[in-house]
Amino acid sequence: MRRLTPFVIALVAPGLTAAPALAEIVPLPDVVSAITARVAKGGGVTIAEKSSSRLQALPASDRMVYSAGFSVQVKGRLQLGRGGVIGSDISRRITLNSSLAGQAARDVAAAGDKHVASLIPQTSWHRWISTKGWLYGSGNLFTATLPEGKSWARVKRAAGPDAAYGDLLVNIFEPATLKAFITEKNRKGRGHLATGPTGKKEWQLMYAGVLTFAEMFKLSPTFRAAANGELPDADRGRHLNWAVFVGKDGLPLRVVSFWEVREKVRFFTDVTVTDYIGWSNRAAVAPPPAGEVSSSAGPANLPEADDTIDMLAARPPLG
Repeated sequence: MRRLTPFVIALVAPGLTAAPALAEIVPLPDVVSAITARVAKGGGVTIAEKSSSRLQALPASDRMVYSAGFSVQVKGRLQLGRGGVIGSDISRRITLNSSLAGQAARDVAAAGDKHVASLIPQTSWHRWISTKGWLYGSGNLFTATLPEGKSWARVKRAAGPDAAYGDLLVNIFEPATLKAFITEKNRKGRGHLATGPTGKKEWQLMYAGVLTFAEMFKLSPTFRAAANGELPDADRGRHLNWAVFVGKDGLPLRVVSFWEVREKVRFFTDVTVTDYIGWSNRAAVAPPPAGEVSSSAGPANLPEADDTIDMLAARPPLG
């Protein structure tokens, strides 16, 4: 593993405060045991997530090359159980960062880029649920595919984490991922004071590192599912920067992932920050009411580009 880049440390931990005296009196938690016990106990956790992405967009004409940006807001909850996340229920919305970005998206969509076209309807809130072996979606992406009276699409077979991962690419509740990430080698210092998810200063311990996409694909079932089970050779060497912040009890406060594509014909960057803001002993994720659900092959005439990692599948912009 390589160390986390200074850029990413500055981005995700601006509130770090050196506190050697505090570090001396706060014993280091056994993070693996704490998270493993929390997963075994079941229940769930509420999450709040923000992603920031940039992509190069070329309109059909030669009049201009746009650099377009968008952000993603996620709120919802995870259900924990044997093996990790067994259900997730999230609401998700994309915001194009400027009128220029909006125009860029429309230009590229009109030129035939269906992945970018799929971003436009997601500027309204969508809800995603993965539970009991299925992924369900509700929102403008599916409106044209649903019969009258139905508001939910049963999209595909999927594991419990599916709805909540794809912007964030690190599932710290997976046993293999947890043990690979939370090691002495990856621990950064002995703790510090920083602003936590609640907005208050609190003691935090940071773990961080870098893995290639190929390493993540081998390690993490959640990563493999987010990549739709395939990882082209061109993407195997891409780097995923990650950071995990835990509190005194060893439970995660914040998880961060950052990755990028910088090529002549493709440009994309993504940083995702997920805060864990409330633990509960009862947090079952239920499927949508059966009477509101219809089977769906996905968005009408569009790829299922419902996560930022799906942008890897996008073809180079049209010029």
